[in-house]
Amino acid sequence: MRENHPEKEVYYVIEENSVEAKNVEPFGNILYFKSKDHIKKTMESTRIISSHHPDYLYPLRTSEFKNRVKGVKVFLQHGVMGTKNMVANYGKNAASGFSTDVFLVSSDFEKDMIVTDFGYKEKEVFTTGLSRFDSLFKDDVLTKRQLLIIPTWRDWITSDEIFLESEYFERYQNLVNHPVLHELSKNNGFEIIFCLHPNMQKFTSYFKDAPVRVISQGEVDVQRLIKESAIMITDYSSVAFDFSFLHKPVIYYQFDRDRFIGKKTVTFGFG
Repeated sequence: MRENHPEKEVYYVIEENSVEAKNVEPFGNILYFKSKDHIKKTMESTRIISSHHPDYLYPLRTSEFKNRVKGVKVFLQHGVMGTKNMVANYGKNAASGFSTDVFLVSSDFEKDMIVTDFGYKEKEVFTTGLSRFDSLFKDDVLTKRQLLIIPTWRDWITSDEIFLESEYFERYQNLVNHPVLHELSKNNGFEIIFCLHPNMQKFTSYFKDAPVRVISQGEVDVQRLIKESAIMITDYSSVAFDFSFLHKPVIYYQFDRDRFIGKKTVTFGFG
């Protein structure tokens, strides 16, 4: 919007001390979280556009403040529905604390899922694709001999204590240190990259001694890692779709499928 429609009043909200601030500040029209301008512009907005819960963009999340915000809430999404059951997170009547007026999806198949299983009306769901796909197919990054290990997060891992005792930690600690993996790396001349989901980045330090390159948030753009890697290992993350769109192989490592997907099932399809 800043590049193509600079005449429009479009603002981006970010914490002033965020490691990602340097990536958006050059575009201008930045609102620092909880600043006076942030409060004012939120009240004046006609659209609240977010890749997560729309009210994450609010300077206050009290019921009184949220009721005073009149802008149409647009949910961009930040993934493709298909490998996770997200009804409890984004369902029309099932998700606690989530509310949107417009729900954007990647395909007509996904739209049908959002209408049928998530409870939205057809007029609330639009097939637009994800903005992250806009530059995915630009031939601007050379593919390396590189393995990208990039798991998603677990909503039940909420503290360091739980993380250190979790199967998640045990499994990925074993994987990134596994002698067979490193023998393959040595014999075939590929580098191993390990990148935790933003919601799990606070646990990155527990892998600091692993003999792989561990990515910290803000260090490298994730899409660049996707473009330059030759093969991916993930569990349920929708970055697998991005990788598949580039016609590159994905290995799924789903050791906790029953717990992650749960008893409530949604019909998922893969093309």
